Amino acid sequence: MAAPGDPAPAAAPGIPVPFKISFPDADVGRLRRKLADTVLPEEIVPDAGWEYGLSLSTLRELKSAWESFDWRSAEEGLNAYEHYTVSIEGLTLHYVHCRSPRQDAIPLLMIHGYPSCFAEFLPLLPTLTEPPEGKQAFSVVLPSVPGFGLSSAPPRGWTVKDTARVLDTLMTGVLGYTAYAAQGGDWGYLIASQLAAHPSCLAVHATLCVAPPPLPIPFYIPLYLLPSFLSGPLINWCFTPPERAAFARTWQFLKRAGGIFPLAATQPALIGYALSDSPLGLLAWVGEKHTTPLLTDPERPIPVDKILTTLSLYFFTRCIPTAHLQYHENASSFAEPPARISRSRCTLGVSQFAHDVFAVPERWVRRYHTGCKWFRRHEHGGHFPAMDSPEELVQDLRDFLGENKTLFAGSR
Repeated sequence: MAAPGDPAPAAAPGIPVPFKISFPDADVGRLRRKLADTVLPEEIVPDAGWEYGLSLSTLRELKSAWESFDWRSAEEGLNAYEHYTVSIEGLTLHYVHCRSPRQDAIPLLMIHGYPSCFAEFLPLLPTLTEPPEGKQAFSVVLPSVPGFGLSSAPPRGWTVKDTARVLDTLMTGVLGYTAYAAQGGDWGYLIASQLAAHPSCLAVHATLCVAPPPLPIPFYIPLYLLPSFLSGPLINWCFTPPERAAFARTWQFLKRAGGIFPLAATQPALIGYALSDSPLGLLAWVGEKHTTPLLTDPERPIPVDKILTTLSLYFFTRCIPTAHLQYHENASSFAEPPARISRSRCTLGVSQFAHDVFAVPERWVRRYHTGCKWFRRHEHGGHFPAMDSPEELVQDLRDFLGENKTLFAGSR
């Protein structure tokens, strides 16, 4: 029997079907022709750089790389893993399942964010599932979030709570795990934070964790309105240098790139329809998120082939309109307190990477999420740590979940 506050049980799922990624030659050829036919614009103003958004030189380099990108080779690499689709609540859900041969392996659900896909985690699978002796092993599940890539689009009104319910059904009802951990950043974290309310999700690892300040936001506003000779010492007293740097980074992101939130929340179809069949538009929109100095570590650029794999999957599946649905359907919840991960229900571990945004102070996280047992801050890495800091991310998962492995005894 479900405990008070537990999510309602989902309908019985279907049977998993093995799946192979294979897009028609006609689609691949059409993409190449459209890229070749595209004429790049002139720079918006001389020497614009990143000041006005995406750097034209970056766009030019990515376009050239995409024109010569070997999709069939990338497709072969994707198909080296076991893909499946399964029907859950009327949705066709795509996922990769890589079960570890180790008896002590912890089931781990890794959830991508926006604008990304399951492929960002694939290079981590060998070291997660078959680590050296003495290192924690994992049986890993990589879903395509509904509306993204190879999963079908969700219906009107679908929220992160619905996605969490479907993914919990995947882990327990389809794959048979009695307990598991969830990992995510960006929207992946928002989904994972909802999974924390499900009895079988015993731990959440976050690379972007949302927590409100201990005092109402209006309390902090005067700190930034006072003359600098007064506000400076107060801010220095309230926050450590890394915290101040994180706030400054988030503020710069909101000022220069935060327009995505109101636009996607109010007009997801406008963005989606404009980009769906435009390789250059898609390249500018998605490529910018993977290359902008506002979200990435300049010392650890994301490999271009990883960006192009994501772009190609978005183009071939025409998923960019429905990928924006989550902004619209969850818009009303943005004004509400974020989901709280409490000690009684779930254990939380947080990894903060220096070049990510919305990195709140550790004390805020521990105060709000009483289930937070583990916290680590890195001097490098950005918004997509699986692609720019994979070794650190893997080590964090081993350390955090390895310390809590007794929670998952008998979960295979």
